[in-house]
Amino acid sequence: MHQARHDPRPDSADAPDVPAVAPRDSRKPPFLSARMSPGSGYLFAGAALVACYAVVAIMFDNFALPFGADYVAGSAAGVDLGLEPRLFRDFHPYAIWSVLAKAIFLLPACLCFAVFCAHVVSRDAAAAAERSLRDMRAARVLVAVVLATALLVLFWSQLVFQGQPVYDDEYTYLFQAATLGNGELVAKTPPCPECFENVFILIDKYVWAGKYTSGHPLLLALSSLAGSPYIITILLSSLIPLLAFLVVRELYDRKTALITAILFTVSPFFLFTAATLMNHGTCLFFLLAFAFCYLRSDKEHTWLYPVAAGLALGVAFNIRPQCAASFGLPFAVWSALRIAGKQRGRFLLRHALIGLSFLGPLAWALYYNRVVTGHALTFPFLLSDRVQHSATALLTVAGQTQSTYTLLTGVFYGLVNFWRMNAYLFGWGVSLVFVLAVIWKRRFARIDALWAGVVACTAVIYLWFPSPGVGEIGPRYYFNMLLPFLVWSARGMILVHDSLVQSAANADFRAPVLVPAFVLLAVLMSFLTFYREQMSHYQKLSEQVAEPYRAVEAENIHNAIVAVRNTPPSGWVFGLRNNDPDLEKNDVIYIWTTSPRNLLALLDRFPERKAYGLFFEKRNGAYVHGLVPFSREALREAEVIENDRGRKR
Repeated sequence: MHQARHDPRPDSADAPDVPAVAPRDSRKPPFLSARMSPGSGYLFAGAALVACYAVVAIMFDNFALPFGADYVAGSAAGVDLGLEPRLFRDFHPYAIWSVLAKAIFLLPACLCFAVFCAHVVSRDAAAAAERSLRDMRAARVLVAVVLATALLVLFWSQLVFQGQPVYDDEYTYLFQAATLGNGELVAKTPPCPECFENVFILIDKYVWAGKYTSGHPLLLALSSLAGSPYIITILLSSLIPLLAFLVVRELYDRKTALITAILFTVSPFFLFTAATLMNHGTCLFFLLAFAFCYLRSDKEHTWLYPVAAGLALGVAFNIRPQCAASFGLPFAVWSALRIAGKQRGRFLLRHALIGLSFLGPLAWALYYNRVVTGHALTFPFLLSDRVQHSATALLTVAGQTQSTYTLLTGVFYGLVNFWRMNAYLFGWGVSLVFVLAVIWKRRFARIDALWAGVVACTAVIYLWFPSPGVGEIGPRYYFNMLLPFLVWSARGMILVHDSLVQSAANADFRAPVLVPAFVLLAVLMSFLTFYREQMSHYQKLSEQVAEPYRAVEAENIHNAIVAVRNTPPSGWVFGLRNNDPDLEKNDVIYIWTTSPRNLLALLDRFPERKAYGLFFEKRNGAYVHGLVPFSREALREAEVIENDRGRKR
């Protein structure tokens, strides 16, 4: 027999645990041997894309316009390139690269970060987040949305725009508000009309009035009684998301309505426009009030909703007639199509009440037209040729009276405004990405035809307006398209979210997290990039617009007349801040420098006031002001010299 070979190794049961030692050449550093978390590649890819965006932003000076707020030089450069002056910012390389960089780098980066989040979030956390969103109480969300909107609009209007109008339109609204606040529809023509000449102001020996309808100025006048014209604009703008929720809930569902309301709060186009004293926000408020009351009138058998709907549409007509028409017409067509199959007696009665209620505000609009223009059917904005010669020249340059306008030009302007909408709606570079998802999937509901009608009517009406508008805060002519585009964006988010949840097969991938994470990250990126770029520009703009008045305030001048020779370049503000038409109420009366005779005529009206001349000139790349006192004796001598020259000619 063979004797068993002795094995020197201890029995496995008795052997101590000896760690296995890997061969030396197979060892790895700890940070490489550690198991990487799922989706880490997406995290690194997103970080790389953000780094690329940062490099491009540095190369293009953070996409700041090289002309700063000097739109005079900028528009001249645009004309040399064959562009309409108002379009030079849209087609400036910095503006185009800002949009492209966000679309090429930031939006894919947000998607990569969202995929990473979908990999690392646990199943329980994803399910808990889904339940919390589903069980969220609408009332609490809406309160938060209204408060957040009010705070954001307040921040932009008072800290970014610095409570300073940045459009001549705003100056005109304030002038009309002051006129209405004095209990008049039209102010008395001042002495020396040439001294008070301003863009968008009608002034001759009979009329001194703004060229706009009375609805918005009347709201500003009421707000001014409470302390500030901004009170009403901030209040109504903060309630727009709430009204949007109520309208969308009537037509779709609670989830779509909540998302739509939230999207209003994060939309730069909405916030920037609402922060000004422009009339787009107040008009949209009443249009949404009309839509809600119209929809509720189908369910509530009471006369209150139809009457409120007609009144709301009428107020909107007194604010922006074109927008009221473009919003109301699709509802009228929808009503006509719904007559079949309805209880016609009650249905027709409701719509008759809407029409009769609309007649009251319509009658006021026609009466206001007659007082200002002499004809009930002639709106004041149709009489811009009654403005003095130099102001008419400015309007001609700006495109308001283009003799070469064609329908093709209007189509081009419309495409420009859709480009602006895509840039400003969310500031993502491709802001309409979720609208495109709805179109791609062909998931439009029948009711979407109503919003498509609003978009189409607005676009068609402005095809005939011979100007693209100033795109400083976005495509403001298309402001009443906000609800359709935000509703479709909300529906697109829900559609993509549901599709991912149904098709996700990888247990390590939490599909319910992807769309919410992407949207949150995209909004955050927008705040860090697009909002910051626009904030820098708007602050420069508002400072330069306010510079003439701050120069006078710094000299502590009161009870005076200041004749302004020129102003530093300040965007698209060509005129001066309008005085209260009751000139006695103005501590300082601002006028344009004209002939000595005109100035003396005004000084004779106010013999107790001192007179000064204000001018600006550029030194070492900066504008400095000079404030020179005028004596009546010197003006009379200058008048004599001027008369002598006239006789010699």
